[in-house]
Amino acid sequence: MALVLLATMATGAWAFYVGSYQGTFIGDNYGAFEITVGQNGEISGLAHSNKLQQDFSLSGRVTFDDNHHFATPDGSLVFVGSVDHVGRLMGRWGSSDGSARGNFTALLRQ
Repeated sequence: MALVLLATMATGAWAFYVGSYQGTFIGDNYGAFEITVGQNGEISGLAHSNKLQQDFSLSGRVTFDDNHHFATPDGSLVFVGSVDHVGRLMGRWGSSDGSARGNFTALLRQ
């Protein structure tokens, strides 16, 4: 019973964030991205670097501290941000080796 309640609470905890977000990232690298947050808090998406002319996939999850953590499969680029009360996702991104960093913003598409 407790496990069912815990699972229900965890699923409901991310209901506010569920949907597709479309946005841009700027800084030492720049481009656009789109992510989807599922009912279970899992994040998946795709980004395009205008600087490198390269596409890359993104994956991650919403954590219990309400932060969105997502990264490239190899972990070379990591994004961490949070959603405000109007559905705007904002945060910082950085390369795992510290050579690049910047900011990002995205809006929840209705």
